[in-house]
Amino acid sequence: DRDGDLDDRDIKANSAQSPIWLAINDDDDAPVTETPDQPDHENRLVDGPEDLEDFTPVFLDIKQLLTVLPPSDAIRYKLKQADGALNFVYTSLTAATAFAYRNASTAMTGFGPNADQAAATASTTTIPAAGVDIFASVPDLATRIRDQNQGVILIEIRDHTAAPLKLVVEKNGTQVAEIELPVVSVEKAPDYLEANTDFDERKLVNGFVAPDSADPALTAVSGPNAGTNRINDLHEGFFGLPPGMLPYARTSGATVKIRKLAKTDPVLDAPQSGEVRLHRVWGTAPSQAEHIELYDPVTLVGNNIGRLYNAAPAEAGSSYYLEGVKPGRITLEFTFSRSDLSFKFEQEFIVTTRKSRAAWLDEITEQIKLETEASGSVDMHAYRLINPTAGVTFLDVKPQVQQVYRFYEGLHRRTPEVQRWGGLAKRAGCAVYGGFSDMQRWLDQPFSIGDGADTGVIWFLQSVLVEGGYSIYHDLAWQSRAYERGGYYALEFTRLKNLDGGVGYIKDIELEPWLKIARGELGHDTNRILDGVSVLTRREQEFIVQPAWSRIDAATTFGVLEWALSALSKNPLPAEADFDTVYPDKNIVKFDERWPWVINHMLPQWGSMSEADRNALVDIPLVTAAQHYSYAFRFLGISVLP
Repeated sequence: DRDGDLDDRDIKANSAQSPIWLAINDDDDAPVTETPDQPDHENRLVDGPEDLEDFTPVFLDIKQLLTVLPPSDAIRYKLKQADGALNFVYTSLTAATAFAYRNASTAMTGFGPNADQAAATASTTTIPAAGVDIFASVPDLATRIRDQNQGVILIEIRDHTAAPLKLVVEKNGTQVAEIELPVVSVEKAPDYLEANTDFDERKLVNGFVAPDSADPALTAVSGPNAGTNRINDLHEGFFGLPPGMLPYARTSGATVKIRKLAKTDPVLDAPQSGEVRLHRVWGTAPSQAEHIELYDPVTLVGNNIGRLYNAAPAEAGSSYYLEGVKPGRITLEFTFSRSDLSFKFEQEFIVTTRKSRAAWLDEITEQIKLETEASGSVDMHAYRLINPTAGVTFLDVKPQVQQVYRFYEGLHRRTPEVQRWGGLAKRAGCAVYGGFSDMQRWLDQPFSIGDGADTGVIWFLQSVLVEGGYSIYHDLAWQSRAYERGGYYALEFTRLKNLDGGVGYIKDIELEPWLKIARGELGHDTNRILDGVSVLTRREQEFIVQPAWSRIDAATTFGVLEWALSALSKNPLPAEADFDTVYPDKNIVKFDERWPWVINHMLPQWGSMSEADRNALVDIPLVTAAQHYSYAFRFLGISVLP
């Protein structure tokens, strides 16, 4: 009853009509072994502090029985379970402290056969059908139960079972007493359920990818897997009691519901945002699928899915899959109710996708390949810095530069209220691309300035701007994609696991802005979102793009380039002042002199614009929008580079 101890109320709560449920311990919490992705129950050890959550305390209330029938060579106490599906851990806990192991530090001892092991690494013992003598290897346990009120064991379940746990007393091999604890195995979700928000189904909306979770269908619409169900990002398994695990005669006519509970995420200080779906899949080449609507996503009222328990499906080989639909923490409740059998099972877990920075960049690469497939598939792995001595010019990376800004546009299109940084980055890219185009059109008039090589002023400026865009892409593009797909917890994983290094790395990611954005999104608080966008933008300007700008400061140009860039830098938003208009004596190359323009002019206007106005600006194609910023186009009629 969740009061922290085991007492008469718990005894009365468990019966054949209301058995104890046990979630199969098949995840991999904090592995003690060196084998990755090994189910915890195979280790024969408690697999770290997190694994303790997958154990259940059971109190052997046999103090009086031990007085009447003390263990001896003739009298043996055996734990039995017909399917051999349970393991247990010896403890020195009492009924009053039965749950202390869940809140204890990793140093807490008193576990294992000799009561000298730490809770988080204690050894486990299998309970076979033939039974295990609980006093054979722990002779002092009887005394501890009798004199110290001990007798709590921790049990974990290894496989599906509906066979009860039994404590049998045998005298000279003949059973003389039996205590039975009804048990039902249930399946749980992974602690981290992958969000099915990538694009294996290859769905495009207006030329931009749509996440696989956008609708319940699982079918790929194009490519080599067209017409087949894509279940690689789904979790194979049920939530709660799987249909068919008990004989249908015991489950037919039951009311069964799986619903999301209305709970708060303490980290994000907002209602839990995770969402899931359930699918039944059967057959091969191709498989068939049925989406099972679990609950109303608005009211959270659960739907009765009892029909799944009335009889075996007509289609052989049915399997169930959980799909992570929206990222975030979620608490699911499974309820089974019939006149002769009823119980509940509840679990909190997180829907997210956990990857390294490099893996997120790879995902963006695959996304852009899909979006550009019809016109030749742009490969973002070919995005690199301009290097004249190696023969790499702006034209060599022009397709990648264009797709970076289109990627930012797609972020804003899908969630314009949240991905405001992406929308502003697209607009800034229009001004930058106009400059790229002008420089490329006038490239036949270079002159040397000295930047360690005789590259000419155009080469130099293009290389600076390419470097700035390249650095921003490798820092904030993947962060934005990770948040879009996996929410705040995706970024938290990458940072805490130190997986944010690699090619193009400049600075560890900061969680603060994403926490602000997440809290703002879930709390419908625009100001919090804008605060987060401001922090991201400052990071971009102060740390990520500044090394490229600093190359201009280091060049011997006697301030000419700084003056020219300051005069030519246009505000990417309409009706807002250009840099040299509001700061005529400042140098745009320097962060301290550039940032006031961004924080006092760009960001406030962007934050105050309506979603419709922002969409109208961001959705203008890059080349079309760049015409406004191209002097060659405006004054000479020379077209912007396509």
